[in-house]
Amino acid sequence: MKASSSLTGSRFGSGLAVVSVSLLVLNCVLPSPAAATPAATSDSKPAAADTAWQTVLDASEPLDPPNEWAKQEPTQKEVARFHLRAAKSAAKAAAKTRQFYTRFPDHPKAFRARVKECELLAVAAHLGDPRQKEQLESAEKALWNEPKLTDDDRFNIRSAGIQRIAYYLQFKGYIINLDGFEKSVRELRREFPKRDEPFELLLVLAKNRFWDDQMDKARAVAEELAASSAPPSIVEEARSMLKRFERVGQPLAFRFTALDGREVDLEAMRGKVVLIDCWATWCPPCLREMPHVKAAYDRFHSKGFEVVGISSDDDREALEKFVKDNRIPWPQYFDGKGELNQFALKFDVGGIPTLWLVDRKGALRDLNAVKNLTGKIEKLLNE
Repeated sequence: MKASSSLTGSRFGSGLAVVSVSLLVLNCVLPSPAAATPAATSDSKPAAADTAWQTVLDASEPLDPPNEWAKQEPTQKEVARFHLRAAKSAAKAAAKTRQFYTRFPDHPKAFRARVKECELLAVAAHLGDPRQKEQLESAEKALWNEPKLTDDDRFNIRSAGIQRIAYYLQFKGYIINLDGFEKSVRELRREFPKRDEPFELLLVLAKNRFWDDQMDKARAVAEELAASSAPPSIVEEARSMLKRFERVGQPLAFRFTALDGREVDLEAMRGKVVLIDCWATWCPPCLREMPHVKAAYDRFHSKGFEVVGISSDDDREALEKFVKDNRIPWPQYFDGKGELNQFALKFDVGGIPTLWLVDRKGALRDLNAVKNLTGKIEKLLNE
């Protein structure tokens, strides 16, 4: 499974520079362009509108993917079934937004409800309910014809669904059709070339291509962003991703004294396949990966497989207790600097959990061993 944050943390876990998709989504929470001061609602009881709006917000929360997905990669049929459920849930939530702004047309949140309707209909269509596309086009057209719309309003109307899908990808652990997502992002970028948000969405795309082992496509998007006019933080993150790609095939050298006093030298471990596990005791996605790493260690250690832990903890006692309580046998690097530890800075680790595989010659071979860990270990051991 890819690192996720159904999260259960973040899909990806606890990155050093996680894209602020949650902030993007908040862009959709805009006031009505028609009024700056609250107007009286059409209901005699203001509390009724507040209750109805809370119902809309509650209904808009996405379904969580099955817990089993964290343990075993779902089949395409399982993903399709779940997406259909999530699409129906989004369509029902969209219906509730219509009920809200129809019942309370003068409420300050009425315009916001109409934008949210577009967001939810777009999600439903993307997740596999094509019947919602016609409704989405109608809702967007009606909003587009509103008087006094600002450029920001138009962008938020157009981007609401795309940003919501990005939220599902980045923070809810959904397995989305990335080709369809990329098409939508690029259409948005062409329509609004002066906005920065499409660059952020492209970075989300690059990360998810990476987590899905689509390395060539991930690298292509990273190269595009690194050479673009995107905000400096996005360019920097794209360049950091490219640095990691450039390390593949190169020797990985690192020496340290482990938490338990053992001397560890990656160069001296040549002849063995080594898993570099960047993790932390406070990182839920990392802890979900730990049973897989332990199982791999137990299965392949006698065949020449080793694990080296790189801890992003800053509490030595907590780490020592966790290692002891969970009987983790492999050495742990710890310098007390958290995610800014020496290994992370030297090798541009993009976040945790990060699992790298080093082959018998000491060369870094895989940047995403979270995906198909057992198969990748077997392949390297048989070389």
